[in-house]
Amino acid sequence: MIRGCLLNANSAGNKSEEIKEYMFQNNLDLLAVTETWAKPGRDGNYALRACCPPGFNFEHEPRPVGRGGGVALIYKMSSVVHINRYPSPRNFTFESINLQLYLRHQEIRLIVIYRPPSGSIPDFLDDFHRLLITVVKQSPRNLLIVGDFNIHVDTTYTWTPG
Repeated sequence: MIRGCLLNANSAGNKSEEIKEYMFQNNLDLLAVTETWAKPGRDGNYALRACCPPGFNFEHEPRPVGRGGGVALIYKMSSVVHINRYPSPRNFTFESINLQLYLRHQEIRLIVIYRPPSGSIPDFLDDFHRLLITVVKQSPRNLLIVGDFNIHVDTTYTWTPG
């Protein structure tokens, strides 16, 4: 059994000790993280590396421009045998990391999504729809999508696939 969780970190770099402790206390194999705020390159890698308990590693997709955002997966290396990474769409209304995880006894296609709250919901739904079509064609089984969608579930939205 694999144990996983989703966390909106709202800046992982300044919460690294709390993140490590949370993973340890809950015996997690996978931690999907939104709003890492980790920048591309060495600084972002350092911030996320600080969040990894011993025996863990990470995959990260930083926000392409501006501050904030970013998504990551922190994973236990003894639980994840191999990872294939698929390109993340850059023109979508959300940030994502798209991974094929090869675990000890199964494969999981995992997509971690962060949608900033200021974007258009119908535009997001169009982009999400396109992503689903693409992913289901590539690997229709064992698909797990997690994230912070910033959608109020008590609000009615009108959407027609575009």
